Amino acid sequence: MGELQMLYEIICEKFKKKRIEFHDGLNTILGSNTGDNSIGKSSFLLIIDFVFGGSTYAHADDIIKNVGEHNICFSFKFENEFFFFSREVVNHHDIWQCNEKYEKQRSMDTEEFCNWLDKKYKIQLPYLTFRNIVSRYIRVYGKDNANEKIPLHSVSNEKMKDACSALLKLFDYYMPIHNLSQQSKKIQRRIKSLSKSTEI
Repeated sequence: MGELQMLYEIICEKFKKKRIEFHDGLNTILGSNTGDNSIGKSSFLLIIDFVFGGSTYAHADDIIKNVGEHNICFSFKFENEFFFFSREVVNHHDIWQCNEKYEKQRSMDTEEFCNWLDKKYKIQLPYLTFRNIVSRYIRVYGKDNANEKIPLHSVSNEKMKDACSALLKLFDYYMPIHNLSQQSKKIQRRIKSLSKSTEI
């Protein structure tokens, strides 16, 4: 069995249940037994996206209006070692490394944080950032990628070729296409230069 790499917990004083712990394997978010549809499932999925470096949650006007300013603490477990962070909804561009008591130690921007996650999850694929992967495949109401008719698109108006390229990059099959694309561009530049020279 491989080494455990996972989001371990999310803590927020604004939650009805202050601490949410995740488990190895499949985790599910369920509604109530009465079938209520407005209990925060989509909001919690946006929070998960938020702790993976996303910003949609921080830009949701109804969240700020109804919940107000708040701080979300979260930890990851990599190879039996815990790493603790906190992120404010208002000042969401800064992510804080913390100690085990969630006391802030050092600030980093989202790019540095996502690069750190990319290394810890041992992804590091060429031509693909951590957020390229996570943002595209977190499908939740509130993001512009929840249309089931275009399941590969990161946003509704994305070109199909870009969506397909992203999938190939995810499985590390994009390199041959990239090489052919570069060769094609070189040939096009030569053809353009030759065309200019014949005009003289």
